[in-house]
Amino acid sequence: MKRVLPILAGVVLLLGGLAAWHFGLVGGHHQGKVADPPAFVPTKAVWITEGPITSNLEGSVHYISVTVSFPVMPTALQQAGGTPPGAGTTGTGSTALDSQIDTAVTDLCRQTPYSALQTPAGLRRFRQQLHRIIAPYFLPGSVGPVETPSLVTQ
Repeated sequence: MKRVLPILAGVVLLLGGLAAWHFGLVGGHHQGKVADPPAFVPTKAVWITEGPITSNLEGSVHYISVTVSFPVMPTALQQAGGTPPGAGTTGTGSTALDSQIDTAVTDLCRQTPYSALQTPAGLRRFRQQLHRIIAPYFLPGSVGPVETPSLVTQ
């Protein structure tokens, strides 16, 4: 009897572990399908506008004032804690999310040299960098191209 109980307990644990693995509860091969993130559909996206954000550029001699606009899928916005903006409103509808995005944009501005913003190619690159820092706050693939409706450097 002293030998049977440990063997029986080992078999029960082994079978329980195999069942958990099989049904995807523990890193198994039979994982349930996770919902795909919402694909970006321009006609269904809502536009978010942040700014104007004013900051020094790299080197502290020049400054930038920029308004950033980007389309995002409503589901991704809500999952990030925001709400679709109403008429005449700006931002994501979440003070915390707006603050995080504004801080990320400010950090990017402080790393950007004035000369990088003086050509059309440089401005395109800056908008791409804005996209790279904004998109991670939302579900993958749910943020469209970033625009800068107002950008002033001096």
